[in-house]
Amino acid sequence: MTDSARQYALAVFSLAREQNNLEIVLKDFSSFMESFDQEVRLFFLNPGFNRLEKKQVISKMKVSKHFQSFLFLLVDNDRFDIVKDIYDVFLDLILHLNKMMNVTVISKTPLSIAQKNRVVLKLEQDYSRVIHLDEVIDESIIAGYKLVFEGNLLDDTIGRRLSDLQINLKKN
Repeated sequence: MTDSARQYALAVFSLAREQNNLEIVLKDFSSFMESFDQEVRLFFLNPGFNRLEKKQVISKMKVSKHFQSFLFLLVDNDRFDIVKDIYDVFLDLILHLNKMMNVTVISKTPLSIAQKNRVVLKLEQDYSRVIHLDEVIDESIIAGYKLVFEGNLLDDTIGRRLSDLQINLKKN
């Protein structure tokens, strides 16, 4: 994630929030990203198409003026290469505004309902946010789990504990 992506996301988020059309911009941005396949990406990154041609394509999209202006800005500044990163930061800003947090749990086997509830409760207490849990299975994990959220990694696996033990034994 680049600082530029963060700056663009903050700008579009702040302006949309200020103008009370955050939901509209979110809908437009999400729809745009759903259609942003390899072909569309290559079109916007292709220097063979000039800015006017790219803006004409954007003008035909059924999006709000606010979002259209944002896309024009990306074209003018040749920054379509970071549109996915901008979108990711934009979503994080909305989650934070709504006091929500996406957390990925990585474990060898699916967590039980009781384990999920303990993880969610602990994170909600620690971060004062509503937690949305996604699970990923990684068979290379011996036991335990990893939590990934907002650029953080909490590793509570046997592999990490063994590694820590090995480091401590080498120190002594």
